[in-house]
Amino acid sequence: MKKIFLILILLLFILFTFETYSKSERILIVHIEGEIELGLSKYVERALKDLDGVKGVIFVVDTFGGAVDAATQIRDKILELNSKNILTIGWVKGRAWSAGALITLANRKIVFSKGGSMGAAEPIPAEPKTISALKGEFESTCEANGRDPLIGAAMVDKEIEIEGVVKKGEILTLSKDMAKKLGFSDFEADSIEEILKEFNLTNYEVIDINVSIPEQIARFITQSAVREILLIVGFLGLIIEATTPGFGIPGTMGIISLGLFFGGHMIAGIGNWFYVVLFILGLVLLLVEVFLIPGFGIAGISGIILIFVSTFLTLGGGAKALYSIGIVAVILLILFIILLLLFPKLPIWKKFGLKEKLETEKGYTSYTKIDELIGKKGVVITTLRPSGTIEIDGKKYDALSLGEFIEKGEKIKVIKVEGGKIIVEKT
Repeated sequence: MKKIFLILILLLFILFTFETYSKSERILIVHIEGEIELGLSKYVERALKDLDGVKGVIFVVDTFGGAVDAATQIRDKILELNSKNILTIGWVKGRAWSAGALITLANRKIVFSKGGSMGAAEPIPAEPKTISALKGEFESTCEANGRDPLIGAAMVDKEIEIEGVVKKGEILTLSKDMAKKLGFSDFEADSIEEILKEFNLTNYEVIDINVSIPEQIARFITQSAVREILLIVGFLGLIIEATTPGFGIPGTMGIISLGLFFGGHMIAGIGNWFYVVLFILGLVLLLVEVFLIPGFGIAGISGIILIFVSTFLTLGGGAKALYSIGIVAVILLILFIILLLLFPKLPIWKKFGLKEKLETEKGYTSYTKIDELIGKKGVVITTLRPSGTIEIDGKKYDALSLGEFIEKGEKIKVIKVEGGKIIVEKT
């Protein structure tokens, strides 16, 4: 029995030692592919969370670029690895353009594949302040790894001229051979195996960090075009739903779209429940202003401000968030105008408005003394949603309910006249 016990203890010790040894000798493979957004930054953060025993990290880069804020976050993490004497290798598998170039330059070693290219990092819009800031990032990143900062700056600023490399007025993009010549490529490889062999890393365990399903969702949703579409569909769906009785497809699509927008950003580590609460509160205030309070005052303005702030913060703040909100606002305005123009022609929109023409022959009147209607009772001619037509003493008037939908044929009472608007309630 004692022998068996000792053997078990020995086996456990061997397994523990083997596990510790294996964990202490790891090479991580992290993918910088597709559009660079904050969802990608979250993935990189997870991939580099446990660095116990990590000897090196190979960043596989193939991207046209993306969000600068996400790229700088990843760049900072790579420089932190360098400070811990963990070998970092940026493998330009295809293109390392724009923000992808900054991430690649942060690595201690750079490897190019056949046909690889790096550069083309002029910011959009190319404003002097933005160019200066991004150029500084490229220069300091190059300096941190012993590379010529002027080459990095030329990838951002087209005003920089380097004889034999790039002319003034052009943005620098390095090919494989040019990168090798200028000291921006340490090796050429077309596979991970070649890279491992070149840098004597073949004896280590190689762990490929795959993007999880939630991270894939977050990466997709945090792409600039996708999140703007979600906001447009979300707002448009709620606007349509708010103007029709009941609850249908537009409202469902609106809620799902906004849910994906906020949820995706929360997974990416950008949004949080506080932003969601702000948005809902703003939406409630706006609906109260539109349907319950005549005119437009504090509730409506506060609602718009809260919706703007919550959306702005969820988008990450800054100029890019303002740019996205501006695009969404313009497109929503255009869609609203299109709906107004097509309004009479589309059968689906008929229930939004009045179905009868307001003709004098049919009993409609301007009725100059509408103040005298206060307290009078009548009947609904066209459903109030919340606006519609009523009839009092044989004459027809445009009227407005206090947010509720009052069906055709229901009896009503005029409770007040405000700003030329007849306000009624169901009796």
